[in-house]
Amino acid sequence: MDWDEKQWVQMLKGWMLQNGISLTDERKNVYGKLHRVEARLIGYLRRVIRAVQPEDLRPEQEKDIWKLDKLGIDIEENPIYKTDTINFTGILQDGIREEVKQAIYLHLKYKKLGTVKREMSSLRQFSKYLDAQQSRIASCKEIDRALLEEYLIHKATYGSSGRANSDDILKLRSVLESIGKIYGYPHLEKLFISKDIPSEIPPEFKTYSDQELRRLNAHITKLDEQITRCLVIHQGVHAVMHYRKMSNQLLADETRRARAEQTRILRCVQRLTEQWNSRPERSSPAGASPTRRWTAELDCCNSRSQS
Repeated sequence: MDWDEKQWVQMLKGWMLQNGISLTDERKNVYGKLHRVEARLIGYLRRVIRAVQPEDLRPEQEKDIWKLDKLGIDIEENPIYKTDTINFTGILQDGIREEVKQAIYLHLKYKKLGTVKREMSSLRQFSKYLDAQQSRIASCKEIDRALLEEYLIHKATYGSSGRANSDDILKLRSVLESIGKIYGYPHLEKLFISKDIPSEIPPEFKTYSDQELRRLNAHITKLDEQITRCLVIHQGVHAVMHYRKMSNQLLADETRRARAEQTRILRCVQRLTEQWNSRPERSSPAGASPTRRWTAELDCCNSRSQS
């Protein structure tokens, strides 16, 4: 076969469009929700192409699609979302793809598979940007601060915002720093600065009156049982988060007041000590020891500070 899988799939999609055949199918997941998936005909073609291809005898790390069970390392993954492969074909630059493979193999040894998959997603976005805007870049060694700033501007303008954008940049930094350590590109370890990571927007909690909550719960009970259960749990989580926020605020206020009181007393003691040391020595009247006079003056100082 002279064409690779991507070319065969593109030809099939063109034929399907010409003949009015949908490129996607609707499928229902275990929760009963409908979602779009690739048409069965395309999936069938992919399996046929992979079946007739000659066996690839290269080590698994050198391939563009890794089968995780053949890497020979223990991978921490979520048993609910089973992942069998990691695909590097979305990284369009050959040099960068090989460098990324080494970093991802290292990360699989001590990071969760879900984290590595998000790193791959951020790298595919970065590779797509380089292919469109910086086609001369063929290796991570050529990435500099100016190029990174252009990409960050692109992300802020055309990409996502908030937490998703911050996570993409953090994952990209993690992989580039690992590549810098593996291949001896020290500038990659100093490429990012703290201001490059967008700050997350703090959540705003809204409170509802008892009447509003009664109306809401009255309508919730008329919904599907599973949806009702989820909404009730959501209300509980919302209440707990609001309570924690208020508790943290009260704790912070108490801490500030305690520190202010401590600072006030220390300044008073320091001022009193300086006054005591600067006064001339003289005999104390009967019944009035220096300690008692010092305590009395400290009490006087405290009362003046409070007033």
